[in-house]
Amino acid sequence: MKATVKKFLRCTFPILLVSLILALFSVSAFAEEADPGDTWWSLDMETGILYVDGDVPQCDYWLGYYPPWYEWREAITEVRISEGVEEIGDDGFAECSNMTKVTLPSTLKTIGDHAFVYCYELTAFSVDEKNPYFTSDDQGVLYTKDMKKLLICPGGFTGKLVIP
Repeated sequence: MKATVKKFLRCTFPILLVSLILALFSVSAFAEEADPGDTWWSLDMETGILYVDGDVPQCDYWLGYYPPWYEWREAITEVRISEGVEEIGDDGFAECSNMTKVTLPSTLKTIGDHAFVYCYELTAFSVDEKNPYFTSDDQGVLYTKDMKKLLICPGGFTGKLVIP
């Protein structure tokens, strides 16, 4: 009996060890990709205002990497991003279907792909006038600072869009 157990352990131990190492590597890689880093956020459930302080992590819905507020996305009606934030990652606010307004700080440098996709009620972007990269017009449309490129027309925009 002892010999059989020893033989079994000798044969299976390397397999178990390799499996354990691969499992730990997989969990570590997933946690690193999904980690929102230094992003602090809070959602006022009464007003629906999401306050974000820290770069918005890059998300990937196909791979299951969601923003930290994803569970409450339908309760979000407005987003206010703090000064100091420089980046909104891909899909950062995707599927916040009841969002109506976004306030962007002067420090924002990049907005990822599909950052505001499926925000059907979004009617206005408001950009700090000191932002050197982005601006919004009186219709709430987001442009590059020089107004030469229209970046995002809010999903809930209605009426006639006048492009400069």
